[in-house]
Amino acid sequence: MAGSLKRAKRTAPPKAAPAGPKFYELSTEADGDSLTISLADITPNPFNDRDMGDVSRLAASIAKDGMMQDIAVMHTEVFAQHHPDAAEGITTKYVIAFGERRWRAHNELERPSISAILRNDLAPNIARVLFSENFHRKQLSPIEEARKFRAMNDAGMSYRDIAEELSLKSQSHVARRMELLRLPVELQEIVGTEDGPGVTQARDIARHFDEPEQMLRAWELIRDQGLTVNQAVDEVLHGGGVPQGNSAGEAEFAGTIEVGTEPAGVPQGNAAGTAAPTAPEAGGVPQGNTAGADAGAESAAGVPQGNAAEVPQPRAREAVEPSAGSSKPSTAARPAGASERDTVQRTQASADRDAACRHLVETGLKLTQEQQDALFGRTLLAASQHGPARTRAHRWLREAGVAEYEIADTDGFFAAVLASNRPDLVHRVALATAVAVGEIRARDGRRPWDRSDAEHVRLLIETTNYVPETSWERSQLEKFGVTFPGADQEPDAEPIL
Repeated sequence: MAGSLKRAKRTAPPKAAPAGPKFYELSTEADGDSLTISLADITPNPFNDRDMGDVSRLAASIAKDGMMQDIAVMHTEVFAQHHPDAAEGITTKYVIAFGERRWRAHNELERPSISAILRNDLAPNIARVLFSENFHRKQLSPIEEARKFRAMNDAGMSYRDIAEELSLKSQSHVARRMELLRLPVELQEIVGTEDGPGVTQARDIARHFDEPEQMLRAWELIRDQGLTVNQAVDEVLHGGGVPQGNSAGEAEFAGTIEVGTEPAGVPQGNAAGTAAPTAPEAGGVPQGNTAGADAGAESAAGVPQGNAAEVPQPRAREAVEPSAGSSKPSTAARPAGASERDTVQRTQASADRDAACRHLVETGLKLTQEQQDALFGRTLLAASQHGPARTRAHRWLREAGVAEYEIADTDGFFAAVLASNRPDLVHRVALATAVAVGEIRARDGRRPWDRSDAEHVRLLIETTNYVPETSWERSQLEKFGVTFPGADQEPDAEPIL
């Protein structure tokens, strides 16, 4: 009986149903396809910082008449290939390219899905496109502009690229706005408002200090005591006292006298360029000394040597009368003219060059051997101010994120670099410092430009595509035969505020 039993036939297990597409499988969807997508499968674009406002009116319009234009989306996988940092944390299949307000309106209407066009081709440049589109949607504050410029710069665009993309007058406008980002957040939020400094005033504050606390203190003095920026700088750095041999507001250059810029026989305590002393007048006051200079010694008549007859207190706000025998009028009495315009334009050019120097540091200080030799030659042979230059180079390196060490103290940072046993880091910091030496020298308003200054700007032109925007700087370059881009264009007549 056992032998008569038939063995059961073995059958193959049923074939499993074909697996659905993987989460990021793209083969079935191509650019230009019209899709209907669940709202839950879409994430807003992290680069879109547009204020969405109230979408209730748009939602009501869509409920009544439908959506006039489909939104545009990208596959998250494609978006992440070009913007990995921005895509971090996104778990949906799609990222919005355009149409976030319409997507939000659909959410408000509690609709399950939305019509969309697939536009993966937008992914490589979506950050730039969104920044450009949103820039002109509304009147941005100076700080909002600065933050947009910084985001575009972080996305790989140069200052020139940003200016061209946004149809701005020049790259110097970008550089000046981005200077505002050096301010502490407390000041950034009130720049250009009734309660805060103006744009130019804020840039001046940022330019004079490296520490946020100093900037805040300077603004408090300007706001509460009515001081000028230079007076506030003097107060913060020196407690109101004027260093010997310098005028108020020149703290960065304290203690340094350029070779060849002082007439022979000028005693210490005189401002740069003051005439040599002549026979004293009645009362024993030597001619040629500025008010507020060294008051260390007493003359026979009891008047401190090196001071004008009427010595103001260090914090005096009134205009100081010229010293006896001097033909130079006080700053307050001097009429506006070419010299004032030159001073404004020289300051503006300094800000533009500082931004170019910082960009050079950010891009790796890639110089040819010839450029390096010339740079170090100027640094070693021309009269220079290495203390302020070290401070500025340290700031550039930290802002560019290439300082390697999170050390706020400049001397401590340089000591760490020298002890690092890293030739590449030492070379980078040395180059940045050499560039800073040239910039500190070029911005010193107490001396005329020479060929070293013109060659410093030539280096920026060759390495960063720097474009001189002011007629003053252009005239200096032409004097020394340095050609520059944009020579056929009109220079900036006034600073861009």
